Amino acid sequence: AGADGQDGDSMFQSVTQDAANVYFTLADGTLITIAKGGGGADDGGYIFTITYMPNGGEGDVVVDTVFYGESYTIKSYAIYNKENDCIESWNTDSNGNGTDFEMGRVINAVTRNITLYAQWFGGYMWVDLGLPSGLKWAAFNVGANSPEVYGNRYAWGETETKATYSWDNYKWCEGKRFETYGGPTDFTKYCTNSLYGTVDNKTVLELADDAARANWGGAWRMPTYEECKELRDNCTWIYTADYKGTGVAGLIGRSKFNANFVFIPGDNNKLYNSSTLYSYYCAYKFHVLNQSSLYTNASNSDSYYRCNGNYIRPVCE
Repeated sequence: AGADGQDGDSMFQSVTQDAANVYFTLADGTLITIAKGGGGADDGGYIFTITYMPNGGEGDVVVDTVFYGESYTIKSYAIYNKENDCIESWNTDSNGNGTDFEMGRVINAVTRNITLYAQWFGGYMWVDLGLPSGLKWAAFNVGANSPEVYGNRYAWGETETKATYSWDNYKWCEGKRFETYGGPTDFTKYCTNSLYGTVDNKTVLELADDAARANWGGAWRMPTYEECKELRDNCTWIYTADYKGTGVAGLIGRSKFNANFVFIPGDNNKLYNSSTLYSYYCAYKFHVLNQSSLYTNASNSDSYYRCNGNYIRPVCE
């Protein structure tokens, strides 16, 4: 349904529709009715609908209106939810036996009504950016069901979420602190200096401590610091304050090798964990920097402490 002053330019008060017609209300109150299927185009009309059916998912039917001959881009983000599943594509048949429409596909000229059914699959979507390593990046974060959702936060080396994140409840230390500044002195894992705990010289998370592997299974895991740099260097990064009308800000990384892209929601305050240890207290992170680029680095500042809860964007081979 249309909304006054929101659907169309200044000559329209609103644009609404029902099963048979589209109604244009002009600024002076004049109502123009155009029948669907009532003109001279391929389907017998000049205004067509692209209808999205949840097909077992949660959410209302979504209908877009398109004029005859206009181009149209198939929705490339999740508009429906289904537990433990995600949308792989759209199809003109509910069982997937019709014409397949990939997410983001452009129809150059719409000449008929199209009804599309969500095609669900058990698993998680990945994006092939053509990276030199061949690595695939997930389309969204752990705990999310679409790219613009932040998902869950995890301390580095932990696989479950918590209400609070601090050294007091961090899995890999036992509570002993330096008197001068309160930092841990008793790391039980991922320690390279005996001043800070039991040395094992592990600097990359084992899969048993990897939040991506624990929560998504399969071949999914957290990216290493080097893999984060590969993503940064092999994409062109564009900041958006409103990703696909969701109201979420972040960076779109467009591959330098093909037409694919990933979206990383966030700003300077939204950090993502890599699987690589930086120092006794900190791990490498990546995040959106100054609305211009993907920042991959670490420091010994408290924002990089491994006890903090941060987001996870998985990868797979």
